[in-house]
Amino acid sequence: MNPKWYAIPTPQEGRRFAVGDIHGCNLTLQALVKEQLQLTKQDQLFLLGDYVNRGPDSMGVLQFIMGLQAEGYQVFALRGNHEQMLLDKISMRDRLSQDTVLMGYTSLARSINQEQQAWLEALPYFFALNNFYLVHGAIDTSVANPLENYKYMLWERETHHAGEFLRGKQLIFGHTKYMLTYIKRAVEERHDCIPLDNGCYMGCKEYNETREFGSLCALDLDAWQLYVQENVD
Repeated sequence: MNPKWYAIPTPQEGRRFAVGDIHGCNLTLQALVKEQLQLTKQDQLFLLGDYVNRGPDSMGVLQFIMGLQAEGYQVFALRGNHEQMLLDKISMRDRLSQDTVLMGYTSLARSINQEQQAWLEALPYFFALNNFYLVHGAIDTSVANPLENYKYMLWERETHHAGEFLRGKQLIFGHTKYMLTYIKRAVEERHDCIPLDNGCYMGCKEYNETREFGSLCALDLDAWQLYVQENVD
């Protein structure tokens, strides 16, 4: 198995869900998984990265995801750029850092134990399904081997000439906040590239965003049903 990515077969029974950026909104994630999706061990749950930072309970999100996996749920988690920044901070947590971007990860980095660090380090960059690619950010179609540009997958925000690359598959991605009306339209019209990041953290009390942003989105990849969980953190 390639440590950077892997292909996942379609389950004979059960549903397949993809979930957008969580950003520390643990209560919202649990409400989506337990109440709306009512996840079972026959289902597959794909998480598109950015579990930490911005929201109130990054550690709780990591513990909940890892707990589901430990209980035997089929939960597949991608690496997002915020997990990468957390890993970068962990690598320097025992020495002073002048990097103002990474300074916000100091407290969380100090709290991460060895098991959690190993879990973060093992997160892949994309998943290949029978009819989908799942990625955090975007895919670089300008190079000979688009699926080997992992940095692009973490940081970039647009997949150019997607149709030529996808060849009948569809790309599900997070990383960039989209208005809920756009996400719904992309699902209804089955666009080549479908975003699922609605800026969930913007629904937290300190942001007070309750209109077009601030929810956690999940897409049933077979029934094409979009689930929208308003932020409850």
